Amino acid sequence: MIYTELLIPGPDREMLDAMLDVYDTLRSPLPWACAGLAAMAWRGCRRDGGARLAPLPDFYIGAHAAVANLSVLSRDARPYRRRFPRLRCIGSDELS
Repeated sequence: MIYTELLIPGPDREMLDAMLDVYDTLRSPLPWACAGLAAMAWRGCRRDGGARLAPLPDFYIGAHAAVANLSVLSRDARPYRRRFPRLRCIGSDELS
C-alpha cells in the first residue's frame, strides 16, 4: 500500500524500484491476520468520532506493521500510537 502511495506523485515504477533498492527496503506481502486488526482499529476510530475520511489503508499499514513486528515511520505517528499501542512508531518530530 505504501508503494502505491509513493507512485502517486509521479515517479515511474522503475525509478521507484531503483530508489528503494538503494536503501535495501523490505517489501513484504500483506498478512491475512492484519485484516481483522485493521477493521477493528477503523471501527474504533469511527466510534470515537474520527473522520469518515480516515483512509482504511492507513489502518492496514498499522495493522501490518503490528502483526509483522515492524516499525512505522510517519509524519503524524499519533493515530498509529493510539490505535496500535504496542506498535513501535517513529514520528517526524523524533528524527531531528
